[in-house]
Amino acid sequence: MEERLKRQRRRLLLRVILIITAVWLSVSAVFCAVRLNNEKANIKNRENSKLAYAKQLMSVGNGSFKAVDRVFIEYFDLVFEKDKSNDDYDLQVMIFNPRTGAVIADTAKTVGVCFQMRVSGEATYDASGLLDYDALRNALSEGQLEDIAKWLNTKRDDGNYYELVCTKFRLEELCIIPLELKIVLVNGKDERFTLDDSVAVYDLSRNAVEGMRIEESGSLRRNTVPAGFLLDGVYNPDLIGSLTNEQRRQSTALIQTGTWEYIFFANDFLNSAFVSTEVEDLTWVLQYARKVNILDNCKADLAIGVAVFFGFFLTIALLLCLMIWRTVKAQIVQEQRRVDLTNALAHDIKTPLFVISGYAYSLKEDIDDGTRDGYLDKIIAQTDGINALVHKMLELSKLDSDTMTLNRERFDLRELISEILEDFSLLPDGKTVSFAHSGNNTVNADRALIKTALQNVIDNAVKYSPPHSEIKIDLSGSRFSVRNPSESLGKPELKQLWQPHFRKDKSRSKTGNGLGLAIVKSVMELHGARRVCVLYCFIKNNGVGCYSLK
Repeated sequence: MEERLKRQRRRLLLRVILIITAVWLSVSAVFCAVRLNNEKANIKNRENSKLAYAKQLMSVGNGSFKAVDRVFIEYFDLVFEKDKSNDDYDLQVMIFNPRTGAVIADTAKTVGVCFQMRVSGEATYDASGLLDYDALRNALSEGQLEDIAKWLNTKRDDGNYYELVCTKFRLEELCIIPLELKIVLVNGKDERFTLDDSVAVYDLSRNAVEGMRIEESGSLRRNTVPAGFLLDGVYNPDLIGSLTNEQRRQSTALIQTGTWEYIFFANDFLNSAFVSTEVEDLTWVLQYARKVNILDNCKADLAIGVAVFFGFFLTIALLLCLMIWRTVKAQIVQEQRRVDLTNALAHDIKTPLFVISGYAYSLKEDIDDGTRDGYLDKIIAQTDGINALVHKMLELSKLDSDTMTLNRERFDLRELISEILEDFSLLPDGKTVSFAHSGNNTVNADRALIKTALQNVIDNAVKYSPPHSEIKIDLSGSRFSVRNPSESLGKPELKQLWQPHFRKDKSRSKTGNGLGLAIVKSVMELHGARRVCVLYCFIKNNGVGCYSLK
């Protein structure tokens, strides 16, 4: 049976794990889908709020288009939280005239910068604008680009490094057009540099326009041109250009471009407050696009949610395994008991039937009357034994049924024990019984069942006590005990002691059917002693004891 229990346990565990895993995966998938959809809605709300704030910032222009130039750059760098330190170029903003198609601002293939320029004397002013990748690359020759790359990629042992700075430039609408670039050596410890102590100078004055002012950088801060922008082409992508015309006609949309990648696109109008009196058209279109990854934004929530669901369903799986295993184990044990009971019953009936069969065949022969009567007596005795066994089985079955009811009455337990002991006055092998009592011995119980239980307990004590031993019965109030010397019992035998047809003597040399203590246990449980084998009965090396009717 032990091997069968192990197999059943493994099968049960595997089934529960498979079921719970399937449920966990299903619930986690639903949770992830809901969370990702919520993140899409959050992205739309967040970007729409930024866009509304950007339009509000632009409205401070009061009709001056130059004010719009500056606010556009500030809102591009600050409102949308550009992080140039991490090269997070995932945003594009475009303003154009829908009637003529003229573009006033477009951040595609650009990077936002804030350069310092000298106004007069030592006074300086910050100019925000966009560096255009194509314009800057076209202004430099291949030789100049190779030379710049050589300096910027140079690794020095002293920790100092080279930077490309813009010393002269001009402003054209939202763009900054470099007119002179220098390679300067920067101190790696305090980041100081000397602008006049440059190692290379690149003249881009051909980009100058007659009549337009040339700005010069101040001495307090270097106007650094990002190395990644010039050499590696790390700039704002043309997200709007990657959309179809139908997608660009939507006011707002979250457009999927990959498994987790989306482009948030917004299309809105700017009123005449953004236009100077010199411009005839009074309405401009603002288009905004940002590349987002919804998984990056909510992966922490997804991981926590899936982990919580895993812990929850793991706990449920363990509890289910425990509860189901108890039920299955009880069923297996009950089935094994039924098999053992059937085997024991067959063994107990087989011997009497064999004896009856033998004597019956002998009766067919020509024998004298005295021998015939002896044979008949043997047959009757064996039949009575089988009848007693059947009655015991029926009695045990009745006690274990749910329909069994007690006929409670008040009676004196001392008188009942004294009545039972009259049948045990003459014991074999020099065995004796002593009875001591004290207190009020009146109980409220089923007298017939208690008598049956006491008879079985005392009979068991007499049967398994060694010769010339004393069986002690003590009654104190409503609590009684039966003690007798006996052989030692191990833990496995103690567990089976109260089971039907259990005998330590496997050879069945002792008379009886092994149902006595099982009937005692059932009677005690019917009277409320639900754990009779633990609380009310005990086995010691020197005897058997049973307490009941506590």
